[in-house]
Amino acid sequence: MVWVSVLSGCTAEVTGSDEAVVSGELETTVMKPPPGKCAVGDIGCDGIPDGPVAACGADNNQCFGAVGMNCSGDGIGIVPSESISQVGCQGNTCWVNAGSWAHDTCCSALPTGRWCDGIASSSNAGCVAQWDTATHRYSHNLGWKRTVDKCAVNNTGTVVFADYCAPAGTIVAAPDAIRCCGRASRGFNVSTDAARAIAQGVVLDGSFLPVVCTGGVVAPPPPPPPPPPAWTPETARRCTLHTQCSAGEACVVYPNIPGKICVPM
Repeated sequence: MVWVSVLSGCTAEVTGSDEAVVSGELETTVMKPPPGKCAVGDIGCDGIPDGPVAACGADNNQCFGAVGMNCSGDGIGIVPSESISQVGCQGNTCWVNAGSWAHDTCCSALPTGRWCDGIASSSNAGCVAQWDTATHRYSHNLGWKRTVDKCAVNNTGTVVFADYCAPAGTIVAAPDAIRCCGRASRGFNVSTDAARAIAQGVVLDGSFLPVVCTGGVVAPPPPPPPPPPAWTPETARRCTLHTQCSAGEACVVYPNIPGKICVPM
Protein backbone atom coordinates (compact mmCIF):
# COMPACT_ATOMS: atom_id res chain seq x y z
CA MET A 1 0.00 0.00 0.00
CA VAL A 2 1.61 3.30 -1.07
CA TRP A 3 1.22 6.16 1.36
CA VAL A 4 1.73 9.90 0.94
CA SER A 5 3.36 11.22 4.08
CA VAL A 6 3.87 14.78 5.28
CA LEU A 7 7.03 15.14 7.32
CA SER A 8 8.89 18.05 8.89
CA GLY A 9 12.38 17.60 10.32
CA CYS A 10 12.25 13.80 10.67
CA THR A 11 13.61 10.62 9.12
CA ALA A 12 11.42 8.27 7.07
CA GLU A 13 11.92 5.05 5.15
CA VAL A 14 11.32 5.66 1.45
CA THR A 15 10.83 3.17 -1.35
CA GLY A 16 14.10 2.83 -3.27
CA SER A 17 16.44 4.21 -0.59
CA ASP A 18 17.55 3.49 2.95
CA GLU A 19 16.28 6.73 4.43
CA ALA A 20 15.44 10.30 3.61
CA VAL A 21 15.98 13.21 5.97
CA VAL A 22 13.45 15.97 5.50
CA SER A 23 14.17 19.18 7.36
CA GLY A 24 13.06 22.75 7.40
CA GLU A 25 9.93 23.34 5.34
CA LEU A 26 7.10 20.93 4.64
CA GLU A 27 7.83 18.37 1.96
CA THR A 28 5.98 15.38 0.56
CA THR A 29 7.58 11.94 0.55
CA VAL A 30 6.15 8.86 -1.12
CA MET A 31 6.42 6.17 1.55
CA LYS A 32 5.82 2.46 1.73
CA PRO A 33 6.47 1.49 5.35
CA PRO A 34 6.57 -2.30 5.72
CA PRO A 35 4.71 -3.77 8.72
CA GLY A 36 6.71 -3.38 11.89
CA LYS A 37 9.13 -0.85 10.35
CA CYS A 38 7.62 2.25 12.00
CA ALA A 39 9.67 3.88 14.74
CA VAL A 40 9.15 2.48 18.21
CA GLY A 41 6.11 4.14 19.74
CA ASP A 42 4.92 5.47 16.36
CA ILE A 43 2.46 2.87 15.03
CA GLY A 44 0.96 5.32 12.52
CA CYS A 45 4.38 6.22 11.02
CA ASP A 46 3.34 9.85 11.43
CA GLY A 47 6.29 11.07 13.46
CA ILE A 48 4.05 11.55 16.51
CA PRO A 49 4.43 9.25 19.53
CA ASP A 50 1.38 7.12 20.08
CA GLY A 51 1.77 6.81 23.85
CA PRO A 52 -0.01 3.85 25.40
CA VAL A 53 -1.14 2.38 22.07
CA ALA A 54 2.43 1.71 20.87
CA ALA A 55 1.91 -2.03 21.35
CA CYS A 56 -0.80 -2.17 18.64
CA GLY A 57 -0.10 -3.83 15.34
CA ALA A 58 -0.75 -1.78 12.20
CA ASP A 59 -4.01 -2.56 10.37
CA ASN A 60 -5.78 -1.02 7.39
CA ASN A 61 -8.97 -0.46 9.36
CA GLN A 62 -7.69 1.32 12.42
CA CYS A 63 -9.05 4.84 13.07
CA PHE A 64 -11.89 4.00 10.66
CA GLY A 65 -13.63 7.32 10.01
CA ALA A 66 -10.73 9.66 10.79
CA VAL A 67 -9.21 12.03 8.24
CA GLY A 68 -6.41 10.40 6.24
CA MET A 69 -5.24 6.83 5.79
CA ASN A 70 -5.62 4.78 8.96
CA CYS A 71 -4.36 6.74 12.00
CA SER A 72 -1.50 8.56 10.29
CA GLY A 73 -3.29 11.22 8.26
CA ASP A 74 -1.33 10.10 5.19
CA GLY A 75 -3.01 10.02 1.81
CA ILE A 76 -5.06 13.19 2.16
CA GLY A 77 -3.50 14.47 -1.06
CA ILE A 78 -3.45 18.12 0.06
CA VAL A 79 -0.17 17.96 1.97
CA PRO A 80 -0.74 19.77 5.27
CA SER A 81 1.18 19.55 8.54
CA GLU A 82 -0.71 17.65 11.21
CA SER A 83 0.16 20.30 13.79
CA ILE A 84 -1.71 23.01 11.88
CA SER A 85 -4.33 21.07 9.94
CA GLN A 86 -7.40 18.99 10.69
CA VAL A 87 -5.87 15.69 9.62
CA GLY A 88 -4.44 12.59 11.27
CA CYS A 89 -3.99 11.85 14.98
CA GLN A 90 -1.86 13.25 17.74
CA GLY A 91 -1.57 10.64 20.44
CA ASN A 92 -5.03 9.12 20.68
CA THR A 93 -6.82 12.27 19.51
CA CYS A 94 -7.86 12.08 15.85
CA TRP A 95 -9.41 14.53 13.42
CA VAL A 96 -12.69 13.52 11.79
CA ASN A 97 -14.92 15.17 9.20
CA ALA A 98 -18.11 14.04 7.51
CA GLY A 99 -16.30 13.47 4.22
CA SER A 100 -13.61 11.26 5.76
CA TRP A 101 -16.42 9.30 7.42
CA ALA A 102 -18.20 8.80 4.09
CA HIS A 103 -14.98 8.06 2.20
CA ASP A 104 -13.84 5.36 4.64
CA THR A 105 -17.28 3.78 4.40
CA CYS A 106 -17.19 3.85 0.59
CA CYS A 107 -13.65 2.45 0.43
CA SER A 108 -14.66 -0.44 2.66
CA ALA A 109 -17.27 -1.39 0.07
CA LEU A 110 -15.12 -0.44 -2.94
CA PRO A 111 -11.40 -0.82 -2.12
CA THR A 112 -10.43 0.26 -5.64
CA GLY A 113 -12.09 3.68 -5.25
CA ARG A 114 -10.33 7.03 -5.51
CA TRP A 115 -7.62 7.47 -2.86
CA CYS A 116 -8.76 4.25 -1.17
CA ASP A 117 -5.23 2.82 -1.56
CA GLY A 118 -3.03 5.89 -1.35
CA ILE A 119 -1.51 7.80 -4.24
CA ALA A 120 -1.64 4.79 -6.56
CA SER A 121 -5.44 5.13 -6.59
CA SER A 122 -5.55 8.92 -6.83
CA SER A 123 -7.27 8.93 -10.23
CA ASN A 124 -9.43 5.83 -9.87
CA ALA A 125 -13.17 5.84 -10.44
CA GLY A 126 -15.46 5.12 -7.52
CA CYS A 127 -15.85 6.94 -4.19
CA VAL A 128 -15.20 10.20 -6.06
CA ALA A 129 -18.10 12.14 -4.50
CA GLN A 130 -17.04 11.01 -1.03
CA TRP A 131 -13.43 11.98 -1.72
CA ASP A 132 -14.50 15.39 -3.00
CA THR A 133 -16.58 15.90 0.14
CA ALA A 134 -13.64 14.88 2.33
CA THR A 135 -11.28 17.34 0.65
CA HIS A 136 -13.87 20.13 0.77
CA ARG A 137 -14.56 19.59 4.47
CA TYR A 138 -10.83 19.37 5.14
CA SER A 139 -9.97 22.54 3.24
CA HIS A 140 -12.79 24.44 4.99
CA ASN A 141 -11.85 23.17 8.48
CA LEU A 142 -15.21 21.50 9.04
CA GLY A 143 -13.70 18.81 11.23
CA TRP A 144 -13.67 17.88 14.88
CA LYS A 145 -11.40 16.00 17.31
CA ARG A 146 -12.27 12.71 19.00
CA THR A 147 -10.20 10.64 21.42
CA VAL A 148 -10.34 7.07 20.16
CA ASP A 149 -8.77 3.67 20.66
CA LYS A 150 -6.22 3.61 17.85
CA CYS A 151 -5.68 -0.11 18.38
CA ALA A 152 -9.31 -0.90 17.60
CA VAL A 153 -9.78 -2.56 14.19
CA ASN A 154 -13.12 -1.93 12.48
CA ASN A 155 -13.83 -4.31 9.59
CA THR A 156 -17.59 -3.74 9.55
CA GLY A 157 -17.63 -0.99 6.95
CA THR A 158 -19.62 1.21 9.34
CA VAL A 159 -18.04 4.01 11.39
CA VAL A 160 -18.78 3.69 15.13
CA PHE A 161 -21.10 6.66 15.60
CA ALA A 162 -20.57 7.15 19.33
CA ASP A 163 -16.77 7.16 18.92
CA TYR A 164 -16.49 9.48 15.91
CA CYS A 165 -19.55 11.78 15.96
CA ALA A 166 -19.24 15.59 16.09
CA PRO A 167 -19.55 17.06 19.61
CA ALA A 168 -21.99 19.83 20.43
CA GLY A 169 -20.71 23.20 19.25
CA THR A 170 -18.97 21.84 16.14
CA ILE A 171 -19.70 23.80 12.97
CA VAL A 172 -20.48 21.48 10.06
CA ALA A 173 -22.05 21.75 6.61
CA ALA A 174 -25.82 21.34 6.75
CA PRO A 175 -25.91 17.90 5.05
CA ASP A 176 -23.42 16.66 7.66
CA ALA A 177 -25.63 17.39 10.67
CA ILE A 178 -26.46 13.66 10.72
CA ARG A 179 -22.95 13.20 12.15
CA CYS A 180 -23.67 15.41 15.20
CA CYS A 181 -23.53 13.39 18.42
CA GLY A 182 -26.87 14.80 19.54
CA ARG A 183 -28.36 14.06 16.07
CA ALA A 184 -29.52 17.69 16.07
CA SER A 185 -28.24 21.08 14.95
CA ARG A 186 -29.20 24.74 14.76
CA GLY A 187 -28.59 27.44 12.23
CA PHE A 188 -25.28 29.31 12.20
CA ASN A 189 -25.52 32.87 13.53
CA VAL A 190 -22.90 35.16 12.02
CA SER A 191 -22.87 37.42 15.09
CA THR A 192 -23.00 34.99 17.99
CA ASP A 193 -21.06 32.14 16.36
CA ALA A 194 -18.21 34.25 14.94
CA ALA A 195 -15.80 33.40 17.77
CA ARG A 196 -16.67 29.72 17.44
CA ALA A 197 -15.95 29.81 13.70
CA ILE A 198 -12.61 31.55 14.25
CA ALA A 199 -11.55 29.04 16.91
CA GLN A 200 -12.40 26.13 14.59
CA GLY A 201 -10.79 27.87 11.62
CA VAL A 202 -13.90 27.51 9.47
CA VAL A 203 -13.58 28.98 5.96
CA LEU A 204 -16.92 30.63 5.23
CA ASP A 205 -16.81 31.18 1.48
CA GLY A 206 -20.44 30.47 0.52
CA SER A 207 -19.73 26.95 -0.75
CA PHE A 208 -21.82 25.36 2.02
CA LEU A 209 -24.55 26.20 4.52
CA PRO A 210 -23.06 26.11 8.04
CA VAL A 211 -24.94 24.72 11.03
CA VAL A 212 -23.90 24.11 14.64
CA CYS A 213 -24.21 20.70 16.31
CA THR A 214 -26.36 20.68 19.45
CA GLY A 215 -27.05 18.14 22.17
CA GLY A 216 -24.61 17.32 24.93
CA VAL A 217 -24.72 13.53 24.77
CA VAL A 218 -24.73 10.89 22.07
CA ALA A 219 -28.35 10.45 21.09
CA PRO A 220 -29.70 6.99 20.31
CA PRO A 221 -30.41 6.22 16.66
CA PRO A 222 -33.88 7.11 15.42
CA PRO A 223 -36.39 4.30 15.84
CA PRO A 224 -37.20 2.21 12.78
CA PRO A 225 -40.46 2.96 10.99
CA PRO A 226 -43.46 1.03 12.32
CA PRO A 227 -44.30 -2.15 10.43
CA PRO A 228 -47.23 -1.99 8.02
CA PRO A 229 -50.57 -3.07 9.48
CA ALA A 230 -51.43 -6.74 9.16
CA TRP A 231 -53.48 -7.65 6.10
CA THR A 232 -57.15 -8.35 6.65
CA PRO A 233 -59.83 -8.91 3.98
CA GLU A 234 -61.97 -6.19 5.54
CA THR A 235 -59.28 -3.52 5.08
CA ALA A 236 -57.81 -4.85 1.82
CA ARG A 237 -57.68 -2.62 -1.25
CA ARG A 238 -60.61 -2.94 -3.66
CA CYS A 239 -59.69 -3.75 -7.22
CA THR A 240 -60.86 -4.90 -10.62
CA LEU A 241 -57.42 -5.56 -12.19
CA HIS A 242 -54.20 -7.15 -10.93
CA THR A 243 -52.29 -3.97 -11.85
CA GLN A 244 -54.17 -2.10 -9.13
CA CYS A 245 -52.55 -4.26 -6.45
CA SER A 246 -49.12 -4.04 -4.87
CA ALA A 247 -46.26 -6.36 -5.77
CA GLY A 248 -46.91 -9.83 -4.41
CA GLU A 249 -50.70 -9.37 -4.46
CA ALA A 250 -53.41 -10.47 -6.86
CA CYS A 251 -56.87 -9.09 -7.51
CA VAL A 252 -59.26 -11.93 -6.68
CA VAL A 253 -62.71 -12.77 -5.40
CA TYR A 254 -62.52 -13.46 -1.66
CA PRO A 255 -65.11 -15.39 0.39
CA ASN A 256 -67.74 -13.20 2.03
CA ILE A 257 -66.23 -10.00 0.55
CA PRO A 258 -68.21 -8.15 -2.16
CA GLY A 259 -66.38 -7.65 -5.45
CA LYS A 260 -62.63 -8.24 -5.71
CA ILE A 261 -59.81 -7.33 -3.35
CA CYS A 262 -56.00 -7.40 -3.43
CA VAL A 263 -54.86 -10.55 -1.66
CA PRO A 264 -51.23 -11.46 -0.79
CA MET A 265 -50.10 -14.47 -2.81
